[in-house]
Amino acid sequence: MRTSAMPFVAAIQGRTAIDWKDIGLWRPALGIALYVIFLGGHRHIIGVGPFRW
Repeated sequence: MRTSAMPFVAAIQGRTAIDWKDIGLWRPALGIALYVIFLGGHRHIIGVGPFRW
């Protein structure tokens, strides 16, 4: 298997295939859930809204 230093570049270039079966559905779902939780709790945890520039 050939890979690269940048995530997913080898898969995009067709040098390797992503094995979605081994990754499973729960890992991306957990990542999205944690992102939503942290994004929603940002104002309460840090004190500033996440989209305030």
